[in-house]
Amino acid sequence: MGGYNMSQEKQFNGTISDQVRVLIVENEPEDRNIYVDLLTLWGYQPYSVETERMKLLSQAKELARSFRCHLALIDLRLMDDNDPDDLTGLELARCIKPTEAIIISGYLNHQIARIIKDNGVFSFVGKEESPESLEAELEKAAQKFCACWRGLEVQPLELIRGFAGDFYRDSQDMPEDEVADVLARLFPDAKKLRIELIEGSGHRSFTDVPRPRSKVLLAHQDDLQPQVVKLARAKKIAEEVRRYGTCIEGRLVGHFSLPIKDQAILWDIGGTVYPFLGASTIEPFSAYYEKAGTDDIQYSLDQFFNHTWSDLYRAARQKPPGRNYVFDAYYDVWGPEWYEERVMNFTYEEPPLKMLSQWQALQAPDPISWLKEWVARKSEMPLTSLAITHGDLHGDNMLVDEHRHIWAIDFERSGPGPILQDFVELEVDIITRLAGLPEDDFMSLYTLGVWLARSKNFHELPDLPADVAPHMKKTMQVITCLRRLAGECSGETDARQYLWGMICNVLFRATLLPPKKQRSQHRALMLGSIFCHRLDRWDEPWPPDD
Repeated sequence: MGGYNMSQEKQFNGTISDQVRVLIVENEPEDRNIYVDLLTLWGYQPYSVETERMKLLSQAKELARSFRCHLALIDLRLMDDNDPDDLTGLELARCIKPTEAIIISGYLNHQIARIIKDNGVFSFVGKEESPESLEAELEKAAQKFCACWRGLEVQPLELIRGFAGDFYRDSQDMPEDEVADVLARLFPDAKKLRIELIEGSGHRSFTDVPRPRSKVLLAHQDDLQPQVVKLARAKKIAEEVRRYGTCIEGRLVGHFSLPIKDQAILWDIGGTVYPFLGASTIEPFSAYYEKAGTDDIQYSLDQFFNHTWSDLYRAARQKPPGRNYVFDAYYDVWGPEWYEERVMNFTYEEPPLKMLSQWQALQAPDPISWLKEWVARKSEMPLTSLAITHGDLHGDNMLVDEHRHIWAIDFERSGPGPILQDFVELEVDIITRLAGLPEDDFMSLYTLGVWLARSKNFHELPDLPADVAPHMKKTMQVITCLRRLAGECSGETDARQYLWGMICNVLFRATLLPPKKQRSQHRALMLGSIFCHRLDRWDEPWPPDD
């Protein structure tokens, strides 16, 4: 393509590229033009920075990001060819990761070669070496990092093409080959890769809020057993890897935990690999819940909380009795955005308390106003212990094998949190999504909400209503099991902090829903309102006589 200057408009053709994009950073125009011609001849897509030396570094960084360059040829001495201490090319190579760099220099020696290798640069080539030497190093790098150059066959291709848009719907300039390149780095020896989405339940209900955009796949490499892969935005994968290493790795019990085997993080998208589970079938808990019987679901939950995750609860119970106000604990987990921005600035499109005559008669409070009032006097709130929690335990982050064992994935939010947080989040997901209550069925949700608010502790759970519908009975039985496990694992007895967690969760979801989900938002607020009403009348009979 010749050279590149910063006024050129970047263009992507909407298809997975068959060329490797290579950044050229060379301060001598004659050498730079030679590299452009050579790379074009060899089938690469070169982008050269053509500017004065003082601007080389900044414009090279901009160009690497703008075109998501796979590789880079970088002159070692970019500022002063006569300064033996000038290693600005090496500095640039570190700054433009995930672009993989090959250092070129006419001043290489053993000491500099060692420094280059110690700084994570892929390779280096002397300027006095033949063009074939440079071509060989480029070939090795392209084979390792670029799906198209390696000839990696990923099927179905249509699935790959759709992922980029799902992750970054507002981005018009992200090349679609980045997803394939992530897979190429996760499976460096694969010749063929067949992928399939691990799909959850088909239920879509009123709190089906926008979750962080990610894809969980089964990846079949050549003739090997499949492995679980998560693809998501690069920052989210980086955070998951960090939290897994600091909070989860080596702390779960037994064989039913998924370690992160490998990771790959590019400009926009990243991925993690969880090694094969040793199971012949696997499905999300959301799909398992829909078809499994109550006894099977209870067995799975018991194994997960009382065995796999048990040491994390045990460690929390053995700590000194440091306690936090329950609101503060959730605030620390989710950050200030959910309360300071969403709750404090929340306004109703229309009054929500008009959906059900029974709820109107209850005269329950507006949960948004209720929470604001309580935060102003939070010294009266219940206290909670902290434990290492999963942090986002919903039905699509739990995989179930044919032996009914649950394997958790997606540790992006794992870390210290309210000790009951995982139980609360899973219960809210069951109520609002997995139970499959129709969006217009306010009465069933109201009945369930009143029933959920009855228990004052984890040892005296309410009996199921005699005339409850079969689908409601299953939901109530599973929640009864979940709350029993919450008491056993946490050592807590007072259920008020559990209801506080439920209120925080439904308001987190309600304030995240877009305006088009107004009915869904109102249903979430109704649940929160019932729980607020219960906490206000904790020492009175429940449900109220009226």
